[in-house]
Amino acid sequence: MKKILIIAIMVSIIHASGDLKADTLPIQIRNVNFETVQLERGCCPPLKLICSGEIVNIGSQPIRSVKYSVTFPFAFAGNSGEIPIINPGESVTIRKEVSGIKGCNPEDVDITYRCKIRVYSPVFTEATSNNSYVIPPLKSLYSISITSLSLTPSLVSEGDRVRYNVTIYNNSSSPTPPFMKIRVVEPASRDCKGIVARDRTGVSLPVGRRDLSLTPCSGQFVPPQGNRTGVCVAVYCGYERLTSLWKPLCEVPDQPGYYTLGTLFCGSLNEVSPIERRPRKLKGIAGGGDPQPSPIKKPLVDLSVSDLRLVSDCKIQATIKNTGRVPLTEEAYKAAVQMFNNNKPWGGIILSSLDPQRRLKNPGGSVTFLWFPRAKNLRLSPGKHLLKLVVDHHNIVKESNEKNNTMVRELTCRPRLPQGPVGGRIR
Repeated sequence: MKKILIIAIMVSIIHASGDLKADTLPIQIRNVNFETVQLERGCCPPLKLICSGEIVNIGSQPIRSVKYSVTFPFAFAGNSGEIPIINPGESVTIRKEVSGIKGCNPEDVDITYRCKIRVYSPVFTEATSNNSYVIPPLKSLYSISITSLSLTPSLVSEGDRVRYNVTIYNNSSSPTPPFMKIRVVEPASRDCKGIVARDRTGVSLPVGRRDLSLTPCSGQFVPPQGNRTGVCVAVYCGYERLTSLWKPLCEVPDQPGYYTLGTLFCGSLNEVSPIERRPRKLKGIAGGGDPQPSPIKKPLVDLSVSDLRLVSDCKIQATIKNTGRVPLTEEAYKAAVQMFNNNKPWGGIILSSLDPQRRLKNPGGSVTFLWFPRAKNLRLSPGKHLLKLVVDHHNIVKESNEKNNTMVRELTCRPRLPQGPVGGRIR
C-alpha cells in the first residue's frame, strides 16, 4: 500500500507541474545541414561555415530550457544556445554561422569540415550532417618551385638601384589562378620574415617557367644590418607559403662596402655569384675613383652527357660527367635530366634522384645509369630510335660550357631471338 501511495503522489505532482525538463523526455534532432560560403575571391579565400537543423520534442509534455551546442569538427569553432521552451510535437529550427575559417590546408592531409548539433541531458543527444566540405592539401593543388634568385647588377653597394630577378617554375598541369603573391624579403634566417621588396600580387603562373623582376621598396640597395644575413624570395597562396629560396648576402673581401648574392655561405669567392669589378667610390677624387680592374673569372661546373647507348633488352644506358673545375652545389642537383625519343618526351628526372650518392659532385666525377629500366611505358619498340638526352634541361646551372649538355644518337632496338633446343634450330 505504501508503494502504491508513493507512485500516485509522484504522478499527481507531474500532472500538476504541466511540463517537464529536457533531462526527462527524449529529444530528436533532424535535418542537420552543412553549408560553406567563400567570403572573397582569392587563391586561399576564407570561408563561412553554416549549420542548421531542427530540435523536436517527441514527448507529450512541454520541455523548458533546452541547452544545445553547434560545433564544426576540425575547424575548432562553434557556439551554444538555449531554447526557452519546446511544446509537444513542436520543432525549433536553429542556424549558426562562423566566419574566417581557413579555406586551404598547408599540411599534407585532407581536412573534412562537417557540423554537429548536440542537445545536453544526462545522456546527451547529437546528430552530424551527412554532407561535408573537403579541403585538399595545398601542395596537391599547386606544385611550384623557385630555381634562381639574382641581383642586377650582381655587385652592389649602399644606395645603388637594384632589382631582384626570380625564376619560378609551375610544375602543375595547368596555370595557377591569378591570386598568387610573390615577395622578396631580407630575413635574419631562412624563415622569410621582414618584407623589404614590393609584393607582386595577383600573379598567375603559367605552366613551366616564369621570370620576374622585383624592386626593393625604396628602389635602392640597403646593406645588411643587425641580424639580417641574406635575401629570400617566396611564393604565397593567400597567407600560406608554397615555396621559398634563400641566399646569403656576401661582402666582397677586397672591396669593402660591395655586396653580392652567395650560393650557400660567404666563406670564399668560390661561394658567391659571378660578379663584375667596379671602381670604388672615393670622395674628393675627380673622375669617380680608380680605373675599373678586369673582371674576376670564377671557375664553374660543367655538366656533360658523355655516353648514350642501348644494352641488353634494349634498355637505355647513359653517362653524365662533371668536367668542370669546382664541385656541384645542392642547387645544381635540382637540374632536370630529360630524355626524348623521336623528338617526343621520354621521361624526366632531377639530378639528385639520378645521383643520390653524389658521384658527380667533385670535378671529374661521373654517373652511369639505366633510364627507367622498370617503366613499361618507356620500353623501346623494335626498330630505329632517335634518342636525345639533355642534362640541365631548364638551364638553371651556370656552366663553363653550355654546349655539351645534350647528346643525340640514332640507335636500333633488336629484339632478342627465342632460343631453340640445345644443338637444334627453330624453323
